[in-house]
Amino acid sequence: MLKPARRSTSPQSPPAELCLESAAVSLIGPANDANPMAQVRSKLLGSIVFHANVQWTRITLQLTGVTKLNIAAPGQHDDNGQPSHITTTTNICEVEKELIPTGESAINFGLHLPHNLPPSIETKHASVVYTLIATLTGGPYKKHKIQKNVLVKRHYLPNSSVMIPTASLAKVQGWFEYNIETPRACAIEAGEVVLAARWSVEKERMDVRTVDFQLEEIESYRYRTRDAVHKLPPIIRRFPASVYPPPTFSQDINETHLIRAPIPPALRGRHYSNYVEITHRCRITFHFGSPDARMPYVEPLVVEIPIIITDFPIGEDTATGIGSGDDGVQVDLDLPEYTPQYESAVQVSVGP
Repeated sequence: MLKPARRSTSPQSPPAELCLESAAVSLIGPANDANPMAQVRSKLLGSIVFHANVQWTRITLQLTGVTKLNIAAPGQHDDNGQPSHITTTTNICEVEKELIPTGESAINFGLHLPHNLPPSIETKHASVVYTLIATLTGGPYKKHKIQKNVLVKRHYLPNSSVMIPTASLAKVQGWFEYNIETPRACAIEAGEVVLAARWSVEKERMDVRTVDFQLEEIESYRYRTRDAVHKLPPIIRRFPASVYPPPTFSQDINETHLIRAPIPPALRGRHYSNYVEITHRCRITFHFGSPDARMPYVEPLVVEIPIIITDFPIGEDTATGIGSGDDGVQVDLDLPEYTPQYESAVQVSVGP
C-alpha cells in the first residue's frame, strides 16, 4: 500500500531578494538649492536577485518617504481633562523607476534621489521613514512584492580634509573682556570640540578661577496649519561639562586658552525636517574668584554659541565622490534649510 506523501512544513524561500549596496544614502550640505552639492544627485544603488525560475516581465521600483508627528498640544485638553495630541502624517517622497528583466540571475539598479530630502530619524514624538518597494510582475496572475527600509543621512561636512570656518564672539561686560573662537561645525568622529578663548579681568584681586565647557542638544518640534507655523517649547539636553582651570597669572587678553569638551556617544547629529529639528550649542561658563577669597561673590558668566555637529559620510571621499584637500568642495554652512515642497501642504489633526 502506498502512503500519502507528506507536505513539507518548512517555509518556502522567496522568489526574489532585494539587496542594497550601502547601509545608507548620503546627502551633503544643507537642504538648499544654493548648496553646491545640490547639483550632485545621490543614488540609491542595489540589485534584485532572483531565486526562482519565474519569467518576470516587469519590475517597478518605488521609494516612498513618510514623516509623522505625535506630540501633546500645549495648553489644549479634551472633555475629560486629558492633554490633546497633535497627530499628522505627510508623504515627502515618491520616486519610481521601471526595470526591464534580462533573464539574468540578478538585475542592478540606481535610483536618483532629490537633494532636499530630510534625513531618516526616529524620536519619541516624530519620525522620518523611507521604504523601497519592488513589485515583480510575471503575466496577469503572478505578482510579488519586496520591501526594505532605506536609511537616508545628511552630512554637513563632506570629508575629514575640508577646511572648517570659525566663528568669533568678542564682548566687554563691565570689568571682564573676552574673545571666544569656535569652529562652525565639528565631526562626531573627532571625539571632541575645541575652542580658543582669551580674556582679561580689569578688576583688582579678581580673576577667572575655572571655565566649564559643555555641549547642549536642542530638540525642537513645529507643525504647520493653514494660518501659520507653530513652534513648541524646545527640549534641551545638557551633557556633562569639562572643567578647565586656567594657569596661575594667565588673565591677559593676549594669552590663548584651548578648552575642550568631549562629544558623548549619546549625542545625535544635526537634523532638520518639517516637524523636528535637532541643533547644538556650546555652553561656556566663567567662574570668578579672588586668591584670598575676600572679595564678594560674583555671579558666573554664561556664554552660548551655536555649532553644527555632524558625521562624515560612510567611507568619506570614496562614497561621496568628493575630493579632499585643495580639490575638496566647500559646504556653505550659512545656508538655511529649505523644504517647501512638503511644508506647504500639511494636514494637522488635534485630538485626544
